[in-house]
Amino acid sequence: MEDFAEHQTLMKEVIAWADDSPDKWYALVETVKSRYVPTLPFSLDKLTPREVLLNWVSNRYGYCRGVATTNDADISFYKRVVAGLEESVPMALSLDHGMAKTFTLKIMKHNTVIEVEKV
Repeated sequence: MEDFAEHQTLMKEVIAWADDSPDKWYALVETVKSRYVPTLPFSLDKLTPREVLLNWVSNRYGYCRGVATTNDADISFYKRVVAGLEESVPMALSLDHGMAKTFTLKIMKHNTVIEVEKV
């Protein structure tokens, strides 16, 4: 249980660090994608821990980008999706030690701004 609480704290630190910055969430998406190898067949019922993390940072990026760029669109759907995904993130981090370490190092190394070249 201590491991779960530790990874829940890490998730909260990632959220606090990236805040509502689309650029920081995009950097996290690229970080997870660069370390992701798809499993076949893909199934939403049985996501790997890395797939959970990729879904989380991707949806957080989409939500923050929507908040930053729109004045009237209803993006509350994405907020609910993110909230649902965040229930699984601490467990995914506890099972995927590599990404947990990567997130920790990224937060420590880039405590202010991450420079990422968008493709």
